[in-house]
Amino acid sequence: MDTFFWVLSKILWSLASPEKLVLILLFAGTVFIWTTRQKLGRWLVSMSALMFFVLTLMPVSIFILEPLEERFAVPSELPENISGIIVLGGSEKSLITWTRGQPSLNEAAERLTAFIALARRYPLAKLIYAGGTGSLSQQNYKSNETARMLFKQLGLTVDRIHFDSKARNTVENAINSFNLVGQKTEGNWILITSAYHMPRSVGVFRKIGWDVIPYPVDYQTSGELGFDWKFSIMENFLENSRGLHEWMGLIAYRMAGKTSALFPKPATAGPKINVQ
Repeated sequence: MDTFFWVLSKILWSLASPEKLVLILLFAGTVFIWTTRQKLGRWLVSMSALMFFVLTLMPVSIFILEPLEERFAVPSELPENISGIIVLGGSEKSLITWTRGQPSLNEAAERLTAFIALARRYPLAKLIYAGGTGSLSQQNYKSNETARMLFKQLGLTVDRIHFDSKARNTVENAINSFNLVGQKTEGNWILITSAYHMPRSVGVFRKIGWDVIPYPVDYQTSGELGFDWKFSIMENFLENSRGLHEWMGLIAYRMAGKTSALFPKPATAGPKINVQ
């Protein structure tokens, strides 16, 4: 059932992602224009142009990405005693790492740099890298190998780290991490992932009974009041696509019963901790 959910989610998103949807509408509209269905063709081309304009030039990230990134703030203080630190994969270019022989990272590299910094700050904490790959076609290229190579280069002792190479999505990240620590989740555990991905991640971990401390990184929006105008067409397009993917993921995970809430919020109460 988990495999079915993973495959279905990948297929549906590949068809519904804005970049694919715009291309499909544009191609279909162009074809219809050269047939007797010219009116339908014009509507489809116009719709694709409108979608592209809105997602590339209009400051819609304040409605798509910013609510996700503002849901959980970076902790102003952290507990003095940390039981463990978990980082979710997703910042690695695994195929390029494999072919070039050196770690290759994407724009979410802050996930790994924050993990290294916190691992050094808390030398007694258990460390978990929850990786694997979510690709349908590149399951042979695991992200944990990229992370392992980077950690070695930057002087982090990899013997401290539990690596998960089997996860294919956020649900499996949480479950596999849970099993790696022998289901012993007492104490304070920090979870590192991209800010826009944090609500879904926290919901999944809470669903399995693991109350983590969110540590969001890799912000895409400034967080300032007002519209965040950026005139980089492809950057805007990809950022908004990423945000829409997260909203769809939140809905799908909730419908499948894999998250604790539709839009998880910060804990209002929790165990008493000693802070520095």
